[in-house]
Amino acid sequence: MRALIVTAFVAVLAVAACSPQRDTPSTSPVPTPVPTLYLRPMGEPEFCLLAGLPPPPITFRIDPAALWPEQVTAVDGTGEVHHTFWGIAFTGGTPDDPVVRVHGGVIAVRDGDQVRFPARGQPTINGFDVCSGNNALYILSPRS
Repeated sequence: MRALIVTAFVAVLAVAACSPQRDTPSTSPVPTPVPTLYLRPMGEPEFCLLAGLPPPPITFRIDPAALWPEQVTAVDGTGEVHHTFWGIAFTGGTPDDPVVRVHGGVIAVRDGDQVRFPARGQPTINGFDVCSGNNALYILSPRS
């Protein structure tokens, strides 16, 4: 009789070991995706009509709390706000790191950066060409 009880017990253990495991909740945190600041895409091909820039100074504003798609804008010398369109090489930072980066992670624009107007040549923001037209600024990807 004792052998029968031991055999039954071993059989129950074998069935329990071979049965599918129930999913147990994980105690490790699930990574939360980090939102990026929205940049309006310029589209391909990138080119500049240079329709005349708004009056200087032109200052970039990066506001993670702004409503989409106005997180990255430019304000001219009269206080008028302009949309910005970005070349394919640029990506928005995060709310905790409110910048615009160029591929490779290099910071291209920070809040408060201003467009430079050289005596000759193309206006730039930190070395990146800037064009305008239709109440917007267009920031071109770096040339290869």
